[in-house]
Amino acid sequence: MTLLKFKRNKYLHHNYNIDGEDLPQEKNRINKKALAISSLAVLFPLGGLNFVAGTYYAIVNELSKTVEKPTIFDVFGTDWEKGISIKNVFLPVLPTNMYLFGLLASTVMGFLVYSKVNYRSDENVAYGQKGDSRFTTIEEIQEQYREIPEKTEMFEGYGGVPVSHYKNKYYVDTDTVNTAILGVSRSGKGETIVVPMIDNLSRAKNQSSMVVNDPKGGATRS
Repeated sequence: MTLLKFKRNKYLHHNYNIDGEDLPQEKNRINKKALAISSLAVLFPLGGLNFVAGTYYAIVNELSKTVEKPTIFDVFGTDWEKGISIKNVFLPVLPTNMYLFGLLASTVMGFLVYSKVNYRSDENVAYGQKGDSRFTTIEEIQEQYREIPEKTEMFEGYGGVPVSHYKNKYYVDTDTVNTAILGVSRSGKGETIVVPMIDNLSRAKNQSSMVVNDPKGGATRS
């Protein structure tokens, strides 16, 4: 008997945790995609500038071995394949002040890119909310809604919108409410809600006036 009671309590009471049930605390989170794009906006111009400058100086140094004072025409007239190398991206060949200016300009560009890509995503977002909150327990339904017989028997008061069905009993909402029933075609909306509602309104001792629209004729055919 104790074991059965324990199982019943575990079913009725919410004594376990559901991942994503509680609203998480709001917090700001860095947009990694925007950060990566803005970092490229900073590094790519600097790397490109250094690559062009490094390649130019490598070609000039190579020409200096055969030409006393290489001109710009000599540089463009030579074979560039010998001077092109990925190492030119990392070799510091320009004056320090030019690197500082380029870094400053690229950083400003990076901030602009980040703010553009990250537009409005820097607001507080409730991360972790998964929308899998638990359903109301039977015990909670019994406390909130009126219990009526499943069928045949008359009952006191008014009927209402069926909220739940448990052990040959319906639990109905007798307040004045608007109810939206969502479901694909032939999913049982009429059989699970409309027909039981018409039935319990008809069995209530306080009778309600009903206007039942059935444009498609589906409920009538059912």
